[in-house]
Amino acid sequence: MRNEDCFSFNVKKISSNLFLCELLNTSKFLDSENLMRDENFAHWYLQEPCSPSPCEKHGKCVVNSDGTAGSCKCFEKYEGKRCEIRIFDDPNFNFALNKPTSQKTRPNGGWKAVDGNRNPAWSSGSCTATQTLPRITDPQWWRVDLGEEIPLSRVVITNRGDCCGARLGNFAIKIGNSLDNDGLSNPTCAGDNLSVPTGQTKTFVCTPWIRGQYLVVQSYVNDVLTLCEVEVYAYTMKMIV
Repeated sequence: MRNEDCFSFNVKKISSNLFLCELLNTSKFLDSENLMRDENFAHWYLQEPCSPSPCEKHGKCVVNSDGTAGSCKCFEKYEGKRCEIRIFDDPNFNFALNKPTSQKTRPNGGWKAVDGNRNPAWSSGSCTATQTLPRITDPQWWRVDLGEEIPLSRVVITNRGDCCGARLGNFAIKIGNSLDNDGLSNPTCAGDNLSVPTGQTKTFVCTPWIRGQYLVVQSYVNDVLTLCEVEVYAYTMKMIV
């Protein structure tokens, strides 16, 4: 018997050659409270090929023409049977550009370090600064959320040029997926005690590469933390996500 509205059904054997069937529509199946409660019933249902979707969140499940199976149509930069492989194919793509930022103090000003402007002059309006008053008694930090986990290869940082270059005289770059301790407990890229000369742009290479979503610049100087630009680049590779 064919019934277009039937999504599932219950079957109960009454006698040797007699069965009682209860046809269920989709809403009844999805809401188990509407199902007939009887331990003698066996429940059968038609499997929806794309429910749940096998494509994770990186693709769209498409049902084939006869409705018996589904396959994943992956979004751009993803591949694999379940779209589980992320393709990183552009070594010059800046993953930090215009991404959400935060910092220990003055949290709303961190975006200036990811606006795509390397101008090292404070007057350009493109350099960050953490709080200056009251007097700073502990090191400052700045963080960017890259929006996804990437295989990070290098970080490019531009220091202020018209003043106060020593503020980037001793810092570390932390990368990982944890926000515990503001992300400061994540692995370190390129070692500790890093520095960028006044007004210059310097590249720090992560060897070996580190995968992570959050990048933190942690200052070891008890002073204002100023960054005129932070750029983040990935290795060209395919990574299971």
